[in-house]
Amino acid sequence: MTRPLRIEYPGAFYHIMNRGQSGRKIFLEDQGRQSFLDLLTDIVRLWKVEIFAYCLMDNHYHLLLSTPAGVLSRPMRHLDGIYTQRFNRLHHRDGRLFRGRYKAILVDAEEYFLSVVRYIHKNPLGAGLVSDIDRYRWSSHRGYLNKTQCPEWLDTRSVLSRFGGVRAYQRFMHGEVKKRSARRRNHEGSQMLKSRMCSLDELRSFEPWVERLRSAIPRFGIMRPDGSVFVHRKTWEWGYIAQALAERGMLGLGKRGLGFAVGREPVPALFASMGCQVLATDLGEAEAEKAGWVKTAQHADSLATLEYPGLCAPADFRQRVTFRPLDMRALPDDLTGSFDFTWSACSLEHLGSIDQGIKFILDAMRLLRRGGVAIHTTEFNVTSLLYETDTLSEGATVLFRREDIERAASLLRRDGHRVELDWTYGATTEDRYVDVPPYRHDPHLKLRVESFVTTSIGLIIEAA
Repeated sequence: MTRPLRIEYPGAFYHIMNRGQSGRKIFLEDQGRQSFLDLLTDIVRLWKVEIFAYCLMDNHYHLLLSTPAGVLSRPMRHLDGIYTQRFNRLHHRDGRLFRGRYKAILVDAEEYFLSVVRYIHKNPLGAGLVSDIDRYRWSSHRGYLNKTQCPEWLDTRSVLSRFGGVRAYQRFMHGEVKKRSARRRNHEGSQMLKSRMCSLDELRSFEPWVERLRSAIPRFGIMRPDGSVFVHRKTWEWGYIAQALAERGMLGLGKRGLGFAVGREPVPALFASMGCQVLATDLGEAEAEKAGWVKTAQHADSLATLEYPGLCAPADFRQRVTFRPLDMRALPDDLTGSFDFTWSACSLEHLGSIDQGIKFILDAMRLLRRGGVAIHTTEFNVTSLLYETDTLSEGATVLFRREDIERAASLLRRDGHRVELDWTYGATTEDRYVDVPPYRHDPHLKLRVESFVTTSIGLIIEAA
């Protein structure tokens, strides 16, 4: 089976891990550990990698790094490959040292960055190697505390600047020691996006995806004359879907996805450019015309309406993307169990009612293979965060409330699926601004629909 491609782009942040084959030790003495650190010097110099944290354990290692040049596989091949050669030569061995390719988890530089730093530095404590992480020699934590023990290539400034100094950093690192096991579990989930509302901070973290989509954005009228992109929930939705799938290893060669009600969005072309096989679907022509989607140029009736040559080479697009009319209210049986991932972008609120939208979310899970991922964005009634409220529950567009989202999550969990809800609310000026008709669309994270304030919310569902 073809291995999935790594997701690599300029400015990406990764939590890197690798372990010894069959759990064997990869560091047997200090000479080996120092050799590994010397190789970190190499990858910083040769590939301009930025390293923010590391920890060398007996049978595995952790790194937190960024790739300004957008290259990850080459420096990691150098690191793991050369270290294996040196280890085997020193210990008169041959063959593999590591159990396989390194694991690289994309990290949100704004929200989860510091949590990953703490997780990495507290590894020796969790393993029972030390009672105080300040005493562990083979992690970057000591470099944060003492400049004389800090390698030249270690970027401590990016972390310390968020605390205002070393003392605040120490308080952060030593907090909640007695809860370290629970925190480790939280860390495993915190590496990935959760189901949550649109916010400016998160939109900014999706900038690499927005940049990849830049050639397609003018078609949607959300680009300023100077070439900059509006602060708009549409780009948040595209970035959210792509990031959530990338974090879960769904984007790459050999992966198969289905997009519901794709309209003329560039997401099928984006995923095809990354090697995925995509089935793009939308309402049949007659139903779409009746609903008004054809008149507003929001309907796809063929592959031609989904092509973005600046995003995906036409030959690759035609080879990897197929189109099929599909009604989200009557999913066909022949697609059951056919896909690694599915997605929809602000479409399930147009199925006639909140109940019909929830029914679709539940029914669509059967189209996934075991362990697959579904991502949906939809309209969310912001007022429902504060108190019980009425909403638009039936009609051409419905607005889901908190209670509706929680009901859907409860039904999904009943069926064995995984859903994590995060009710964090954006706090910037752009997050507080409510766009009113006639919409100016910049900023356009929250808007008024009839008497309600609404925004986009994303749901991430991991299939049982």
